[in-house]
Amino acid sequence: MPHGSILNAWGKPVANYDDLKQLGADLQKSSDFLLHAPVTPAKIGIFYDHEADMGLRIEQYANDIRYYTDWTYRFYLALQDQHLHRDVLMPGADLKGYKLLYLPLLPMISDDHRAHLKTWVENGGTLILGPMTGYRTEYWTSFTDHAMVDIAEWSGIAVDSRIPVGTKLRPAEIPLKMTYNGPLDLPEGQAGLWSEALSSKDGRVIAAYINGMHAEKAAIMENTVGKGKVVLLGTDPGRGHLGPLLRHYAKEQSIEPLVEGDAGPLVVHRKGIKQEGFILDNITAEPKTIELPKGKYTDILTGKPYSAEQELAPYEVRVLQRK
Repeated sequence: MPHGSILNAWGKPVANYDDLKQLGADLQKSSDFLLHAPVTPAKIGIFYDHEADMGLRIEQYANDIRYYTDWTYRFYLALQDQHLHRDVLMPGADLKGYKLLYLPLLPMISDDHRAHLKTWVENGGTLILGPMTGYRTEYWTSFTDHAMVDIAEWSGIAVDSRIPVGTKLRPAEIPLKMTYNGPLDLPEGQAGLWSEALSSKDGRVIAAYINGMHAEKAAIMENTVGKGKVVLLGTDPGRGHLGPLLRHYAKEQSIEPLVEGDAGPLVVHRKGIKQEGFILDNITAEPKTIELPKGKYTDILTGKPYSAEQELAPYEVRVLQRK
């Protein structure tokens, strides 16, 4: 009764009836390509957890946090901005085939999940944790041996202290600034959500706080674990800084972006035995430019030929088959 139908209750076409007809026609044109060129497997996984959503509704810790919204706009879209192909995984998912896993905003990690992650890292994976990850037990209580229980032991990175920051600064608050070291050539940034001071006997400092009670303390650290690596984010570095950070660690695992160019468009690579191509969807209200791998492409929807460089109009969709 509220929505979701093609005809309304009194038999008249709904407002987007013509759009639905167009979608049906586009699916018919694309059906052979969609059936015989499946989405290529992802080597990156980002975790989403409904229990984290429920827990953070009761105990925000960082003021005004909303799990779905903050998870999406702070963390998930940082991967999309870089055009890094990824899967959304639930805790307990099979980790086989993934080279990089990202666990943001995941307060509770079960004992079994932590054990699987440890083995996966030791076998060569890159695990990126945080912010606001691994600090609650399965009963949503605090750990008493380490801030992140056994993760501190096998990752070699510990949390020494923690200060909530919140989703936005109060009028009297001074922005908490960060500086980047080592492999990341990033400008000075700002910490968000919360601030953890990190320490490690053997780990490498990737970013440090400039001011505040954690001044000169590590904000982001990495450490080698077996054949793999753990990266701990003690704060939210901001979407503009997080994207390049994720891209850096993806590159270390020989994972390249699907395309180059403007952030915003959704890009899906599909490949079968005889067919290959990309679906491009500019989900923004602005024109965007992206660069596909070299080759010649034909839009199945319109029959128009395209080169590797694509100029997408606002909300434009293309189903490109590579020749």
